[in-house]
Amino acid sequence: MIPLLIVFIFCVGACLGSFFNALVSRFGSEKNWSPLSRSRCDVCDHRLGVLDLIPILSFLTFCRGRCRFCGRPIPAYYPVIELLTGLLCVGLVLSVLQPLHFPPLIDPNSVVSVSLLYSFVMIFFLATLFDYQYQAIPKSLIMTILVLGLVSIADPTATEFWIIRVIGGVVGFLLMTSQYLITRGKGLGSGDIFLTLSIGFFLGWKLLLVAIFFTYALGSLFGLFLVLNKKASGKRKIPLAPFLFTGLLISLVFGSDIARWYLSLL
Repeated sequence: MIPLLIVFIFCVGACLGSFFNALVSRFGSEKNWSPLSRSRCDVCDHRLGVLDLIPILSFLTFCRGRCRFCGRPIPAYYPVIELLTGLLCVGLVLSVLQPLHFPPLIDPNSVVSVSLLYSFVMIFFLATLFDYQYQAIPKSLIMTILVLGLVSIADPTATEFWIIRVIGGVVGFLLMTSQYLITRGKGLGSGDIFLTLSIGFFLGWKLLLVAIFFTYALGSLFGLFLVLNKKASGKRKIPLAPFLFTGLLISLVFGSDIARWYLSLL
């Protein structure tokens, strides 16, 4: 039963990833496309059929990496995003079915807590895709994430005091705002401040610090990689949201254990 459930959840996640791809690509398109309109080729504008829209499989089999109508290559990140979204959905489901490292502030038996978790993580992932592609995130998406963070404070089934989450939001806001003022906005946008504020509301101050640590650790390693490979320049912008999202996931899964280990050393 569990394997079938995992396959089903993965397929649902891959379809959601396909929808995310459509939202992101249409955001930067000069064409007047509605997010819910039929999908078309970005080059030849031909309407895509069912065989062109099956997540992952269409790219690997029917299309073989190219548009079936004009032959232009299809960006490889489309199936990659579909794969990652499918795996992310499976990971979220398994974290509830087998909550070995489930954060103490979320009750895995509560529909409210689990729904907030899914919504927060998936919409944050969508924001990450926007930031990666355009180094910008729609304000409506940032506000949605912020609202979910605020709602999590009032979650009646939360197993940790609400004040922990309020302090987390304040700490996240002050840390990012300080960096923004010191660097005069270089390398950090106002959207990153609100994303970190939302993470603080959702995780609480202890797990927020874990998330921020891994955000900057991984971001620094990525920047060092670019420098060593001579791919970095003074004008190149590195989006922060992907590293914030990675830090969020690490903190959700291992943050409690990491915080407990660190505090034991003091």
